[in-house]
Amino acid sequence: LRQECSLVVQPVMLYELQRRNIKYNEDCSMSRVSVGTLQYIGGGWMTKVDYGTKCTSLLSDALASHMLALQAEGDLDAYMD
Repeated sequence: LRQECSLVVQPVMLYELQRRNIKYNEDCSMSRVSVGTLQYIGGGWMTKVDYGTKCTSLLSDALASHMLALQAEGDLDAYMD
């Protein structure tokens, strides 16, 4: 598991969890080289996703797709102002 990396791109939350985990950061030396983000995509739980028996997954995926499209086109920022 301990391998040397010159670059890792990952979600900030995942980094924060792994930084505090002895399995990934045994000697507590993990640190961010740059604090900038490539793209901030906010998240949350709109619905409980259930791909088995309910339609909540369809609703969640449709909302996520539309929100991502709005953000990619720059419309989401305009709506937030």
